[in-house]
Amino acid sequence: KASFDEAGFAEVCAVATRMLDNVLDVTPWPLPAQAREAGNKRRVGLGFTGLGDALIMLGLRYDTQAARDEAARLARLVERALLEHLRARADRRDGVAVRRVRPRPAR
Repeated sequence: KASFDEAGFAEVCAVATRMLDNVLDVTPWPLPAQAREAGNKRRVGLGFTGLGDALIMLGLRYDTQAARDEAARLARLVERALLEHLRARADRRDGVAVRRVRPRPAR
């Protein structure tokens, strides 16, 4: 039976988030205002590719409640990795990220 490597997935999410965040610091922004905006908001785009394939491998039909629940659980893992990175980053800098980013309430 197939299983999902949650710890491995969380580690990949953490590394990818850290790498995407680092890109903001090394990007040669055309305008100083863009650099300030990117530095202040620290937006990174971390998403999934292959979600449908993973669900199928886990024996979950894409159009079922069980698949939607699993997709939501995986999205929470991505979110948790992002929040943990931002908190660690804020500890190294000025603490701004911790005050701005809060996890979504559990359902």
